Amino acid sequence: MSNKKHINLEKDAVGGLLLRLIIPAFLAQLISATYIFADRVFIGMMGDPLSIAGIGIVFPIPIFLAAIISLLSTGAAPYAAMKMGEKDNATAEKVLGNCTILLIAFGVLIPLIMIPLINPILYFFGASESTLPYASDYVVTYLAGSIFPLIAISLNGFISVQGFAKTGMIALFVSSIINIILDPIFIFGFGMGVRGAALATVIAQGLAAAWVVRFLMFSKRAQIKIKLSNLKIYGGITKKIILLGLSPFIMQITEVMLIIAFNTSLRAAGSDDYISAMTIILGIALMLALPLNAISFGGMPIISYNYGAGKIDRVWKAFKYIFISSSAFSILFWACAMLIPQYIVAPFTGDVHLQEITTYGMRLFFAGAFCMGTQFVCTITFIGVCQPKFPALMATIRKVVIIIPLIFILPKWLGIDGVFVAETVGDIAGATVNAILFFAVFGKVLRERHFYVMNRVNEQLN
Repeated sequence: MSNKKHINLEKDAVGGLLLRLIIPAFLAQLISATYIFADRVFIGMMGDPLSIAGIGIVFPIPIFLAAIISLLSTGAAPYAAMKMGEKDNATAEKVLGNCTILLIAFGVLIPLIMIPLINPILYFFGASESTLPYASDYVVTYLAGSIFPLIAISLNGFISVQGFAKTGMIALFVSSIINIILDPIFIFGFGMGVRGAALATVIAQGLAAAWVVRFLMFSKRAQIKIKLSNLKIYGGITKKIILLGLSPFIMQITEVMLIIAFNTSLRAAGSDDYISAMTIILGIALMLALPLNAISFGGMPIISYNYGAGKIDRVWKAFKYIFISSSAFSILFWACAMLIPQYIVAPFTGDVHLQEITTYGMRLFFAGAFCMGTQFVCTITFIGVCQPKFPALMATIRKVVIIIPLIFILPKWLGIDGVFVAETVGDIAGATVNAILFFAVFGKVLRERHFYVMNRVNEQLN
């Protein structure tokens, strides 16, 4: 990767390299968030808190799509980066082709299966008779175009691992601007309401998908490309992709379980107003999660490539930079959530009562956010060095073993506050477990890789 137009993952200084990867990744994540923020802000302008609650009810479905993206892209892109680090671009292209055909298959099957069953699914998610019409209007349109986010976001990872993070950012930037422009036109101008917000998102993500595919198929700069001859299922590669992507998939699926638990518990303990408040809080949580994702995923190509090349010192150095950056951002976000939550909530709703309960709930929900950086970095670093079982264990402990039971247990003593407090307890306990497990295992993983690479070099010399 010596072309001057893009980065050199193997030789550039790690600090500067990380900065060059994180900035466009951060902007790309921030731009991606505008899909959710724009929809929620403009829907909030409709003046009906039930419309916000409806969007909150369907939130598990975008997270489910994110789980599919994690299963395929987060499994495939690091694997392709490792093969590029081993100078095996032919296999890397097969990984890309395999991932692409799987994405197409999921993009077709998901709406065909889910749309006919959408009302029972939404009731299971916590919908009431009041919120069901809003939720159904939004999610049916969104599901019909679900192939577009699958392709746009998943294949973007293959652009980043080649050192062209800015190219992927441009695709997301243009589509997000289009989404922001179309939202008020469809919602208010055409009177489509929440269905208009979903349609604006589908169109914008469709354009992003087209941009990404065009680059990976036709750009002369791309080192690995989508080739028709590689659009097939390779048994060994598919198994490797799934094994690597299983951990982030489990992490996202447990997030779906978590959101459903929040909604059903709040529905039983309070009212649709509390579901609206949780919807806003979960949207604000993206303000923490997306930059942490940008820092972690922005640094993952450095970790994966140098792990594949056997440059263990660069892997450790990249991890240290990522850890410091993520921790600093987590503490900054935590301070803002504790000190000025009312200013963060205000853009999402003009309803005074909803602002009050959301502001109060934020302080309870984010009291442990200062340690979230630890969880993100440990998880993504394990994935970057092809150790998927540990992040899956981490996610399961934090969400399934700790948070979800507490969502239903704590309200017995703390009332509805207990639903929000459960997240804080899970964040602190999860970060502690993650850190202990990571530092107990990671050094051994790198030493084993070092010996493997040295033995392979010696065999080639002999």
